[in-house]
Amino acid sequence: MAKILLSLLKTLIVFSACQATAGPASDKIAQREPEPFPGYAKACGYPILFHPVSSVSLARIDARLGKIIVLDPLLTFPPQAAHRRFLIAHECAHHRFDHATPTGLRERAANKGVENQELSADCWAAEALIAADLADEVRFIANAFYRKGLHSPGSGYPSGIQRSTLIYHCMKSAKRQKQAIGQGSD
Repeated sequence: MAKILLSLLKTLIVFSACQATAGPASDKIAQREPEPFPGYAKACGYPILFHPVSSVSLARIDARLGKIIVLDPLLTFPPQAAHRRFLIAHECAHHRFDHATPTGLRERAANKGVENQELSADCWAAEALIAADLADEVRFIANAFYRKGLHSPGSGYPSGIQRSTLIYHCMKSAKRQKQAIGQGSD
């Protein structure tokens, strides 16, 4: 039984194959597969695969599938829903900003490259989830980072306090922008 489960995990279970630029066939997939958060297909649409990864999540370019988001299967459990949605938006941002391309990976290796890319992806994720009316989930993630304190996990990653502060700032900015757009349309 364990071998069968391990085999299934190794085959990369496709969670969502919504592609924003694909044709009518993917529209059927988009209707059948739920979006991780409202607006995902339009903003991102990258396939999401569950496979054990050391970093919990990552954005990568696969030779066959193109841009994909890979999440650890532990994120499929219902209590992980807020964390999963934020990570999906965060990894989507890495693709949108070309952080997973060879140029982006070179920039990541440069001084402060990891920190800059992680913080920009956090901000975009917060904004995307605010647009999807998921402010409580953004606050949950910001608070989770805050509890990690001033300690950086290393490899150039920002501290939990840095990430929390930026996420709250981006969340407030996105809320103000959303309110301004809502008021302007009346």
